[in-house]
Amino acid sequence: MTAPNGHTPALPLPYATPVRVLLAVFAAIALVLAGLAGGSVASAATTTQTRTVTLTASDAGWTTTRQPTTAKSNSTYISVTKGADAGYLKFSTASLPDDATITAATLALNVRSTKATSGGVLVHPASSSWASATLTNAKRPAHQDAQLNSSLVKAVAGKTISIPFGSVSSISKTATTSFELRYSQGAVGTLFNLKSSAPTLTISYTVPASAAAPADPEEPATPTTPTTPTVSTSELPFTVPAVGSSSRDVFAHYFPPYPVSFDNADPDSDYYARNYLTVDGENGKHAAYSGLLRDRPEGRSPLSGDWEQKDFTSEIDAAAASGVDGFMVDVLSLSGGNWDRTLGLTEAAAARKDGFSVIPNIDATSNVVSSTPAAIATAIAPMLTSKAAYKLPDGRVLLSSFKAEGKSAAWWKQLISALSAKGISVAFVAVFLDSSEANLREFAPFTYAASNWGKRSPDSVRAATDRTDLAHDLGMKWIEPIAVQDVRHKSGVYAEAGNTETIRATWKRAIDNGADFAQLITWNDYSEATSFAPSMMHGDAFLDLSAYYATWFKTGSAPKLAGDELILTHRSQRASAVAQLAPTTLSATLGGNLTEPRDTVEVVSMLTSAATLTVKVGSASYTISAPAGLSAHTVPLQTGKVSVTATRSGATVASAATSTTVVSTPKVTNLLYWAATSRG
Repeated sequence: MTAPNGHTPALPLPYATPVRVLLAVFAAIALVLAGLAGGSVASAATTTQTRTVTLTASDAGWTTTRQPTTAKSNSTYISVTKGADAGYLKFSTASLPDDATITAATLALNVRSTKATSGGVLVHPASSSWASATLTNAKRPAHQDAQLNSSLVKAVAGKTISIPFGSVSSISKTATTSFELRYSQGAVGTLFNLKSSAPTLTISYTVPASAAAPADPEEPATPTTPTTPTVSTSELPFTVPAVGSSSRDVFAHYFPPYPVSFDNADPDSDYYARNYLTVDGENGKHAAYSGLLRDRPEGRSPLSGDWEQKDFTSEIDAAAASGVDGFMVDVLSLSGGNWDRTLGLTEAAAARKDGFSVIPNIDATSNVVSSTPAAIATAIAPMLTSKAAYKLPDGRVLLSSFKAEGKSAAWWKQLISALSAKGISVAFVAVFLDSSEANLREFAPFTYAASNWGKRSPDSVRAATDRTDLAHDLGMKWIEPIAVQDVRHKSGVYAEAGNTETIRATWKRAIDNGADFAQLITWNDYSEATSFAPSMMHGDAFLDLSAYYATWFKTGSAPKLAGDELILTHRSQRASAVAQLAPTTLSATLGGNLTEPRDTVEVVSMLTSAATLTVKVGSASYTISAPAGLSAHTVPLQTGKVSVTATRSGATVASAATSTTVVSTPKVTNLLYWAATSRG
């Protein structure tokens, strides 16, 4: 965002189904009966190998008698009851080997909310002749009485439950396998997540030993002891330094206009869904650009109690887990909703014990600077004396700014003096839109650290002037900006981020140039699509990749991988696609963009050892040899679904699939990148 008041971006919500990956591949066991005294017994070696694969739902939906003709294709969950609501899941089981004999299956479901007091999840076979886009109560598969699960598992809110199958006869090896879900306990509503912790089906099967796939040519062959593959899990495959454990802290710019929720309502019908993601939202206020946003914070079910504080805490949890040490919160006003959220965020951080900080960032492009420095000092003083304040060893607390050059050096000095009069000694952080030498020299005498808002395309990032050395020469620390993308449908412009290339380029710049700190720009500005925070369109993908580099930045070396992870990104339309509604196209001219628009699917692989990637884009399939460590690979974008699978020694070790479908003629322009990870 060049100015936080000029934002734009995002769209409807198809559920996301990033894949979770396999659990384990068990070795075949050879039994050899040794010769006994007085005779001999023939050896009885096993002739099969046992394998296990975990698949993420390829489609999901639910129906309800309360809305018999409404398709729930944009839902982020499925609802099941004994009578009114039925959930449906599909899994792409046709990829199982033809000679596989299925021996066991377990369905894993993450419970979003429930009123269940006893076991009751029911899994029935279902016809696969449905699609979530058209699935309604009036057009749903015929119910089948057969029950596949061997026990009635109880749904527990916030937990992932496993439902073992007593019968596997309905799992197809030649076509998609589909299930209907119900709950046997009456008067109980249960919601299962689709986006976060998507449903998975773990299948165990045997194949003839002779059919076992050969080992990866780059790995040593171990014919008598098959290699157990690395297993992707819900955890990051590397250890992220704890908050405050490094001298090179990472901050994230927090934008109060876009909290996790405005009204604590169901995400399918909350304020975002009704007013920001629709063409006619807020009484048609955003019709000229087909809706204010294209993306939104990751949905969640309504919470009890102080839900706003719970939301702030969840955001801080997500930030801290990805290597962020504090939020620089954009102070836009001294009253109203944005100010209330600024104070609420500070309170949530102050209640923690990990030292996560909240730093006021005075926005010189907003109405807040129409107040006097004395009035601002009075308002922000509680933030700077809070336990959440970022305190330096010398006792000073950080005070940040946005577009520092928007007010004179003299004005900022007045603010600093007004705080000093209250007994608050601050270390000023000047974040410029233009970090020219003249601006740096003017602010240096009273500035602790300087930064620039930065570029949003990889070529622009690499071509930008490095100010680290100049800042150091002037006695200041340097904060390197870290970016993901920038798309402004309201203004009709964007910068080409090149999938995740901008993230990687900005982090590489911070590491290579010796920056003292880094700042993610932004945590949650959805109007300019610059957000790293968990969202509807990209889940945790951007945060996961950023966490890898943040760990590198803090420790001085690339993280050691303890597992495998895949990060898949692509757009849902070509950059040149002409939409049906305005703006029909966007111009790649934002912020001096130097990267040509591109239409690619990208896979960033983090692998413990070499593996083979299979990328499917619509009807096309690509095979890529990926090395150990982190590497990025691209293939052409085309219409259809997009997924990736990593295999090693013949076994799948990680897979991911986005929830969207690439189309040739979109209803509205949406040039944000969709993303998914194998962590789910």
